[in-house]
Amino acid sequence: MKRSFGSAVGIFLVLTGSPAHTQEAWPARPVKFIVPSSPGGGTDLYARQLAQALSEALKQQFIVDNRPGASGNIGAEAAAKSAPDGYTFLVTANPAIAVNPSLYKNLPYNAERDFTPVARGVVAPLVICVHPSVPARTLAELVALGKREPGKLSFGSAGTGSPTFLGIRMLEEVSGAKFLHVPFKGIGNMMPSLLGGQLSFAFPDAAVALAHIRAGKLIPLAIIEHAPQLPKVPTFAGAKARARNLDPGVRHPGALRRSPEKGKSRLGGGDPSQRHRAGLAT
Repeated sequence: MKRSFGSAVGIFLVLTGSPAHTQEAWPARPVKFIVPSSPGGGTDLYARQLAQALSEALKQQFIVDNRPGASGNIGAEAAAKSAPDGYTFLVTANPAIAVNPSLYKNLPYNAERDFTPVARGVVAPLVICVHPSVPARTLAELVALGKREPGKLSFGSAGTGSPTFLGIRMLEEVSGAKFLHVPFKGIGNMMPSLLGGQLSFAFPDAAVALAHIRAGKLIPLAIIEHAPQLPKVPTFAGAKARARNLDPGVRHPGALRRSPEKGKSRLGGGDPSQRHRAGLAT
């Protein structure tokens, strides 16, 4: 399957166990998607597209509930402590599930115990973008500035442990450059500061940055992987740098493994054409 901004890599069934309410057709009432980041970021955009597609397909309301903060921990805790009735899901990028358990000693949830994966969501390429005031038009020039004046250039991220943070830290490790980290509760919260020039650069989802790049408000230097929407932007491999792509996925409280079979199959499988119509797959 082709990968592009907002493309659905797959929604698949992995749940097992006995139904909790075998007589109830799922969904019989509104379903909540908890997103542990701010509105306007890549994960939020995907969750809203997914909610709209499922609402239309299943004739039931799917609600997006943003719970930003603590690199995803706040939203993940809320999802983990929700009622295990099949009506609350966590739509998250990797940090809350795969990264934070290694960074924080006392998380208020257990990623392995409290959640069961339902679907892999999207693979969203990240792109390093600078404000036009920054005198760098290539990744090599940005690195040179970071080496010549360590800590002078600032970058915003969705928080420590997020892909938007780890990617720049990895760039520092392999290049010797040093930048000033300014964490936010999400990419949506960070973008105004980047567009206003209070931040020098950032590493957002390409889907979030695309409109600003086309308007000339941001200058792209390198992208995780080639994207037809940004054909002239080199990949990190082409720019002789290293980076890693961490993709969003969909998870829910572990007790949801007792969800009704009909609900599991409808969310885990479903009609791919419905996701195409919502712009989730290409």
